[in-house]
Formats: sequence, C-alpha cells, structure tokens
Amino acid sequence: MKWIIFFFSSNIFCSFLYSQDTIKIISLPEIEVIEQKTKSNTALDFSPTITIEQEQIQLIGAKQISEVLTFSPGINIQNQGGLGGMKTLSMRGMSSSRTLVLLDGMPLNSAQNGSFDLNNIDVSSIDNIEIIRGGASSLFGGSAIGGAINIRTKLQIEEYVKVVVSYGSFNEKSFDAILNVPYNIPTSVINTNGFISFGINSLTSTDNYPFVFSQFGEEKKYYRENADYDNLRLSFTTAGELQINKKDAKCDYKMKIIYSGTDKGIPGPILQGQVNNCNDRLEETDITISVNMNILLPKLKIKTSTQGNFNFLFISDDKENINRFELYKQITIVQCEVNLWNIKNEILGSFSESTLSGDMIDIISKDIVNRNIWAVGYRLEKDLLFNKNLLRFNLAGRYDVAVSKEEENIKNKSALTGNLGIIFRPKDIPLLFRTNISHNFRFPNFNEMYYKNYGTRNILPEKSNNINIGTDYNNIFNYINISLDAFYLNVNDMIIAIPISPITWSARNIAQVLSFGTELAITTNKINIYKTISINNISIAYTLQQNLDKSTKSNTYNKQLTYIPNELGNIMISFNVSDFTIGGKVEYSSHRYFQADNSINAILPSYSTADIFIKTNQIDIYKNCKINLRCDIKNITNTQYFIINNYIMPRRHIRFTANLNY
Repeated sequence: MKWIIFFFSSNIFCSFLYSQDTIKIISLPEIEVIEQKTKSNTALDFSPTITIEQEQIQLIGAKQISEVLTFSPGINIQNQGGLGGMKTLSMRGMSSSRTLVLLDGMPLNSAQNGSFDLNNIDVSSIDNIEIIRGGASSLFGGSAIGGAINIRTKLQIEEYVKVVVSYGSFNEKSFDAILNVPYNIPTSVINTNGFISFGINSLTSTDNYPFVFSQFGEEKKYYRENADYDNLRLSFTTAGELQINKKDAKCDYKMKIIYSGTDKGIPGPILQGQVNNCNDRLEETDITISVNMNILLPKLKIKTSTQGNFNFLFISDDKENINRFELYKQITIVQCEVNLWNIKNEILGSFSESTLSGDMIDIISKDIVNRNIWAVGYRLEKDLLFNKNLLRFNLAGRYDVAVSKEEENIKNKSALTGNLGIIFRPKDIPLLFRTNISHNFRFPNFNEMYYKNYGTRNILPEKSNNINIGTDYNNIFNYINISLDAFYLNVNDMIIAIPISPITWSARNIAQVLSFGTELAITTNKINIYKTISINNISIAYTLQQNLDKSTKSNTYNKQLTYIPNELGNIMISFNVSDFTIGGKVEYSSHRYFQADNSINAILPSYSTADIFIKTNQIDIYKNCKINLRCDIKNITNTQYFIINNYIMPRRHIRFTANLNY
C-alpha cells in the first residue's frame, strides 16, 4: 500500500513539471509577495509548514485552539468532548507525547505525561501559529517526532482596547478583554519603544449537552453530567525594541506572565447507552513566566529565552480521595546566528530542569523526582545560485543528555539527532521542491519512569527516522496555491504499556511503528466576483495515511494504531457580501479503532460535521469605537459521533458573539 501512495505522489510531482510547457508562466516576484510570512526560523522552509495568521483565527471565531489546527493536513485532535474535555494534538499518526507544542519557541509539553492540553492556550493572545509537519528534534529538541506547532503571541505597538463577549448553547459564556498601552522612552544613548498589555479571559459552561441512544428499538434522550467547566486566565505582557543611538545595534524583548485557573467536572463515559455516574473534580493552577530577547548586531544575532512554569493539579472524587501533583519546569535557550562566507551558522545551547512531586510516585523516589536536560546544537544553511535557479541546503545536528538525580545506578539518557534539508526553486516558475531527512527522539516522561506500579526507571529514549518529499506550487492563475507532501516515519523503541500481571501494567521499550502517507493543502487568494461580492478564501486540507504496529512477535503486528484514521479532510470557504462575511467549514474523519486488535467490534465509524457562521464587518458606533456581531452554528447537521470511545461529542449548538474595538 505504501508504494502505491508514493507512486501516486511521484506522478503528481512529475505532472507539475511536465505541465509547465502548457500553462502560462507567472513571474517569480508575484510568489515572493505570497510568501512574505515571517517565520520564526528559516529552517522551517525545509519542512512542510503552514502558518495560520491572526486574521484566519478571527475569521473562524475560535474559542479554543483545537478549532483552528485542523486546517492543516496531517493533524488529528484527540477530543473528549465539550469545552472542558481534554484536547490533545496528534500529528502524522503520532500521539500527543510525540508532537511538540511551543509558545514563542519554548516547549509546553508536560514532563509528567509528555502531553499538553490545548484548552490551556488563550486564543485571543495569538498572533499566528506555525504548524511544522515532520520530525524537528534537531531544531526544537525531544518529542517532535511527528512534528511541532509554535504558537506566537501578539506584538502590537499601538494603543487599543478590545472586549469580546459571547453566549451560546449549554450556558456557554465567555468574556475577553485586552488593554494595550504603548510607550516611548527616548534618551541620548538608547531609544525604547514598546507596549504594555493586560488581558483577562473567562470561559464557563455547564456542558450538559444532550445525546440520544436507541434501547430495544426506542430512542431515549440523556444529558451529559458532571461536565461543568470554569476557566480564568490573566496575562501581563511587555515587549518592544531598544535602539542604541548612532549604533547599528538593537535589542527586541518580550516578557510574559500568564496565570490560568481551572475548575471542572470529569464526566463519566457512556456505557451501553447509559451515563456512567462520575463525581470526580479537577482543579488546576498554572503559572508561566517567560523572557525573550533578540540582540541584533551588524554580523551577529543572539537570541535568549527563559521560561519557568509552575503547575498544581488536584483530582478528587466523592469519597474525598485526592491525588495531588506539583510540577515545576524551567528552561533556558541561548542561540547565536552569524553569517560567515555567505553561510548562515546557528549555535544553540539549552538547559532545562523539571521537578515533580505527588501522591502516585513510586516509593523509592519518596514522592519527588527531578531531571535535568542539557543540549548543544549546530545548524548551517547555504544558498546556491546557478543559471538563476536557487538551491538551498540545511544541515543540523543536536546532542541532548538527560540526567536524573534520583539514583546513582540510573544511567543518563542521551540522544544524537540530525537533519538534512534541500530546497530547489527553478527560475521564473512559481514552483518549489523540498526534501527533508531527519533522525529524532523522545525522552521517557516521568509517568513512564516513576508512576507507581507502572513506571520503569531504566527505560530508553524513543528514536525515529523521518523522510519528507514535497512541492509548493503558488499563484496558479493568480489565485490558487497547492502544497503536496509524501512522508515516511519509522519509530523504534516506542514506549507502550504491557500487562505484567492480571491487574498491573508496565512501560516498556518493545514497540516499533511505521507511518507513511500523503498530505494535500490547497488555498486561494481573494477572488472578486461582482462588485460587493467576493470569495474571501477557500482552504482545503486532506490526509491519506497508514499508521501500523510493526513490533515483532506482537499479536497486533501490522494493525492500525488506535484512534488514528486513515483519512482526514477539511474544507472551509468564506464570502464577503456587502457588509457581511458568510462562511462555513466541513470536517471529515474515516473510521478508527479503539482497540489494538482492530476487531470489528472495536470500530468507531467515520463521521463528518458542518459549521456555518455569519458576521458583520466593523460598524462605527462612536469616534474610534467599532463593533462587529457574529453568529456561529456548530455541527449544523446535528451529527452524533465519538472521537474517543464512550465520550460523546456535542450535537448542534449555537454561539452569539460581540466584538468591541477602541
């Protein structure tokens, strides 16, 4: 099957080349206009990367980041339903612990379980999201086996006030407010130009949405229970630029303090058409402090980033049993960039420390564990021109060492990763070819090493080999942009849970996984149809993949991985009609298995959902004060479906939003 997929991809690549004799050639400068998206690192050019801009996020009307990410191919959101249901990211068939989430280049994945709950990101603070598909350990470190997303926060040196309120089904209420105040401090030596921003975000819901089951031929209506969700976020940001007078040197800086407090019920699963009563509660407090600085000198660029995170988690039940976890994590990254002999050189050094204390850590560790990770890396990038054709090379390597302080007999874990990337851009043709080969890794998380009756202390890091071949064809007929990629991913020493007794499971390095497939992304530029009517944009994402267990002597050899569909699709279109914007999207997922044996009784059926929205353009109400109104109807077809077995997703629901800007 995999050779059929690669043959299909290769033929499409070749057809693009062949077709150049029969289509109108579009000049290269037009492409440059389309590609003027400033990426956080030019190394991302060598991987299939999609940037979702702030305007697109606002167009979607997303309350949570999980509503945005599926516009990229290769992405699957594991969603337990509703606002409060945990939402994690899977990329190219890899689980959330093998897909890295970053905030302004700093990793957010938990050292405890390796995952990150997407509910913990405030959408209103996002400037854009970089989605990097394929292995990226040499650039970002461990856990980026399937890929990574980098969430970049806003940097706007202007004065404004923004208030957004919304109300929707299941008593969903949200309130967002941002106050942005610019400042300028000129002196005889240094000019400082920046802003201070304060933000508050509140999101609550009872989340008690209905569902229907048929019992003995009779349909009965039930309601989700213990699903209430209450989240409050507070943020402080200051950022700007220091310019040394009469010197060709400056410093960009950004400091953020983010507080998040969550109190929510943990709804029980639905078993045999009945709601399994569950009165468990989760209380979580998360505090993040980060400082980023970019020092720009004539021939040298120095980037430093420091982040500290404190997470306090309490899970309780109706019997007053409480599980407590406290996680502290800090990371510092220093990166230097210098151009020598027309070669871009980047040198990186990184140090992180994680400490976890809690009730379910093994007895030997005395309820507390600690780990330090040291890393050094080097990357070079070179552009070559021959007959006005561009050939770019990227070569990167990184070495990470994890040091545990718990016992002297625990061996230090290390990983050496590398990346080779090539880009070819022919002259006078809006076409780009790229290939990327990488070796990646993931260190075991604290649960896999120390969780009581499950962890294995001397477990090894996971390692993977990734290959990506792709092409971008932009500005076809001045409107259409196409990106097509084929990928191959092989993971060794994958950590899985295996039974060691009738009631006990243990983490072991015994699994091997193979993932391969093709990804297609199509977008359009704005198309004017008639006077006040235009197509704002069309976005299409499609993924065809196989994700197979290749563990030798396994009972599930060559079986599809659980909860990973073979096909994923997403289409969105929006129109400008006079003073209104109207749009909608359709999402599709093929069937999935919720058991590793892929039995016929373990199939979650395929599903598709459709959303629509209508919003007004900005309306002047007083001087510089503007407002726009919006209505969203989610799952308009009222489809009842599951993403995670026994955790039902919401059916049709409505949200009204008012956005005030001053």
